[in-house]
Amino acid sequence: MKLYADTGAVRARQVLGDVLLVVLAWLVVQRAWRLRTQILDFRSAAVRVESAGANVTRGADAAGTALDEVPLVGGALSAPFGAVADAGRDLSAAGTDAASAIDGLGMFLPLLLIGVVLGYVLFRYLPQRLAWIREVAEVDRVLASPDGERLLAHRALAGRPLADLRRAVPDPGGALARGEWAPLAAMELQALGLRSSPEALSRP
Repeated sequence: MKLYADTGAVRARQVLGDVLLVVLAWLVVQRAWRLRTQILDFRSAAVRVESAGANVTRGADAAGTALDEVPLVGGALSAPFGAVADAGRDLSAAGTDAASAIDGLGMFLPLLLIGVVLGYVLFRYLPQRLAWIREVAEVDRVLASPDGERLLAHRALAGRPLADLRRAVPDPGGALARGEWAPLAAMELQALGLRSSPEALSRP
């Protein structure tokens, strides 16, 4: 399986595209990790809220229990502390919920960033690379057949711009009619970034 072209321009474009893809992937992963770190920094604030609520609850419960022991008025004195303890429990629960939500965001948002950016790039770039690899493999099989050059010449005449055809041979139609397939077949191979010899196609 050939991954890169033989000739300079096409090969350079493919190598550059692959290198840029790897660099982009690395940058996106780095940015996603930094985003996760920034998100999780907020988790410490949520944990502090949870801890503060728990401390308020413990303190209010302790004070209420102590006041309950006061004769006659202990129940009345401890009632406000019960309300404070309930508020502390609500505050602690809010901190717990916020920490859980931040944990989810810390996982979801970085993965979303990686998926969107790399998914878009791979959707645009990878199919072209795979199509070229499949095309070259098919050309290899075509050239292995007796009519390989003729088929490539017909393909060049059908698909390449007229100016390119005339640069390859002054009279493309006449050359095809006379069975002079080599120049047109060579042009088709060059357009794919391949050397004109079949042996070059079989090298990895």
